[in-house]
Amino acid sequence: MRSKTSAGEFDRALAIGDSLQANLPEGCRRLPALYLQKGRIHTETEQFEQAFVEYHKALQLSANKPELLIEINVQIGSLHRRAASHEKALKYLRKAIAIAKEHHIDSLNGELYNAYGNVLSSHEIDSSIYYYKQAIIWYGDSCFSCRRTIFNNIGSNYAKIGDYELAISFFDKAYQLDSTHNDSFRLMRTLFNLGRVEYIYGKHNQAQGHLKLAIKLAQIYKWKLSIPFMVNMLGGMKAAEGQNEAAYQYFMRAATIDDSLLHANSAEAIANALASYELEEAEMKNKLLQQENEIIKKETQFRTYTLLFVLVVALILGLLVFYISRKRKELRHFSQSLDAQNEKLKELIKEKDNLMGMLTHDLKTPLGNLKTILYMLREEGLSGAERNELFEDANSSAEAGLDLINDLLAVYREETQNLELNLSEIDFSVFLKALCQQYKVQALAKEQSFSCTKESGLWLMASESILKSIAGNLLSNAIKFTPRQGKIQVNAWREGDTIKFKVSDSGPGFSDKDKLKLFGKFQRLSAQPTGSENSTGLGLHLVKLMVDKLGGTIDLESKKGEGATFIVGLKAAQPNPRSK
Repeated sequence: MRSKTSAGEFDRALAIGDSLQANLPEGCRRLPALYLQKGRIHTETEQFEQAFVEYHKALQLSANKPELLIEINVQIGSLHRRAASHEKALKYLRKAIAIAKEHHIDSLNGELYNAYGNVLSSHEIDSSIYYYKQAIIWYGDSCFSCRRTIFNNIGSNYAKIGDYELAISFFDKAYQLDSTHNDSFRLMRTLFNLGRVEYIYGKHNQAQGHLKLAIKLAQIYKWKLSIPFMVNMLGGMKAAEGQNEAAYQYFMRAATIDDSLLHANSAEAIANALASYELEEAEMKNKLLQQENEIIKKETQFRTYTLLFVLVVALILGLLVFYISRKRKELRHFSQSLDAQNEKLKELIKEKDNLMGMLTHDLKTPLGNLKTILYMLREEGLSGAERNELFEDANSSAEAGLDLINDLLAVYREETQNLELNLSEIDFSVFLKALCQQYKVQALAKEQSFSCTKESGLWLMASESILKSIAGNLLSNAIKFTPRQGKIQVNAWREGDTIKFKVSDSGPGFSDKDKLKLFGKFQRLSAQPTGSENSTGLGLHLVKLMVDKLGGTIDLESKKGEGATFIVGLKAAQPNPRSK
């Protein structure tokens, strides 16, 4: 708020400005400066709305006057800062900085960066300090008061973020400048800042000296409101030192000063109260109290150090327990992983052994037969019928070896996800009829009864090659393991959304032990082919892989010595594509 005296002076200045404005022609070059000056007066009298009006008038008439534009933008930014509109304030200051840079007006950079730092100091401390330091660089040695103000600003910012050591160093720089230039009023404010931060930082000896000097200067310059605050800080330091009586006296002194300010508002009264309490403080100091405080201080330090030691030991033990626990967990996890890998390796070794045994046994027979037949074909004197029979035997041996290799390749492709699924609409009834005709010939060769019953219109969305592998392996196994004159039945029907396919035989069936490893790779079960046929141990494993590939199911119904029934379920095509 403005005083009565300043109010009269400002009013007279505004009256002179209005008179000059009325006498100046429109477009006069002096008008922008006049508007700027009127805006400053309104700012000082806290008439911010009128100040905005004057500044914007000046802004509109200053297009070709860069220095004036800079000053106007700085003033508008200052107004927005007072209104706590920080983003708007920064916007105008950035415009001012840009104009200065464009026109190489380096002499104003110190003022601009200082103003920018002032806006940022309320919410972005680190950035504010950066711009204050840039301002110091631009000011150089040209402006003592400017540098002293910025040093105080930087010190205040460091104090806000708790970096009291740096805060003290910058306040001390301001203190040196004030002392050098004998500026007692500025020195008073700097001593207040320095003592306040030293008090917070725990440098009580320095703080007491600076605050006492600041109090004396405050009395001279009638900076009354700060004195109780500084006296309270002196009391706080005495309390921290354990000098409770002295602290009490300072606090009482601060309260007395407050009362005297309220009732008398007199600098003389404040000085008298301070002098009186300083005498009382000197009388209260005695050796006994000092010794007592020293004992209390040492006891407090001992308790503090003991507690700190216990906490450090507990922390170390906690970290050690945590580290050991984590390492044990990692070791346990590693051990489990290693056990799993060992089991997998054992399975792979067993699988390799089975493969090698199967290859040496099942490939050896057809290859040995081929070698014998080729040797016999070299003999002279064989009739045409004998040669044809030998060629048929050679072809059978070659097909047996080729079937084994094809089964191995199919299993490999399926297990490595390389088996292609070319799905199409298949009438399973027609497909099964043709397949049964093919395998019925083999069954008749072993004098077996072979029947195939199916419903019509059993449509599937499947791959024909996969269906051949599934049904062909089941039919081949039924014929292979059923004795001569045995019975084989094939059925297919629709059950809800599923196509069921069943192959039953009157062979030896499966024991409970066989069922546990039924679909395993290279598994030799208890039953043996009844006509000296080859068995790779891959057929049922391949069937299971193919059924899973189509998303179907396969089940076994069997008892030892009572034959076996395999039931495959595959999803029917939806909707029925060819019901017509």
